[in-house]
Amino acid sequence: VVIDLNTGETIWGKEIKIRKPIASITKLMTSLIILEENDMNDIVTISQTASGIEGSKIWLYRGEKLTVRDLLYATIIHSANDAAYALAEFNSGNVLKFIEKMNQKSKKLGLHNTKFSNPMGFDGPENYSTAEDVGLLGRYAYRNAFIRHAANISNKEIESIRGTKYKLENTNDLLKTDTRFKGLKTGHTTEAGYSFVGVGEINNLYPILIIILKSPDRFEESVKLLDWMTEHFKW
Repeated sequence: VVIDLNTGETIWGKEIKIRKPIASITKLMTSLIILEENDMNDIVTISQTASGIEGSKIWLYRGEKLTVRDLLYATIIHSANDAAYALAEFNSGNVLKFIEKMNQKSKKLGLHNTKFSNPMGFDGPENYSTAEDVGLLGRYAYRNAFIRHAANISNKEIESIRGTKYKLENTNDLLKTDTRFKGLKTGHTTEAGYSFVGVGEINNLYPILIIILKSPDRFEESVKLLDWMTEHFKW
């Protein structure tokens, strides 16, 4: 689906109401809840469960202490599962309570074909959305200044309270290859395939939101869609 970010109008779509796993695009919802409920300077202590989480991570160890701000950077830029899990635990005391918040927020945003079962985006029958709903989530998320800022950073180094340094590398390759793109979030799992919520600018003035789920080449398809929108519409 392609959406005009300024107006919210859907410009083009295909199979926009089909439920699909969305992988780490889930982390947009995780980050939103943290940004709306927690202080950026709060200190989070990493649990054993968070440090042992699977998949994409920055290898946080048990007992390490980092600010909410730096864990959000790790979640959005590096798509770090250990950071996302640690933030969920910190916010709600346990992850199950945090998942309840994620689903409550979904209802408030009108995401009628979306459900979350974990804060990272792991595959599961109860963790799904649609291109249409991801469009709504992406547009809402992009209004947040911190998400806009973090999603447009290619590389960053964060540091724990004890001085341990972690290098973050953005999973969005387009930030390095096409200056028209300003974010927003990638996703990849076995069931979800390769997915992308991208913000691209037309003529450096008009931002559009591109959502591609289960793509054979999410970045190439995003570039083609942005080119097509630029050439075939008057802005």
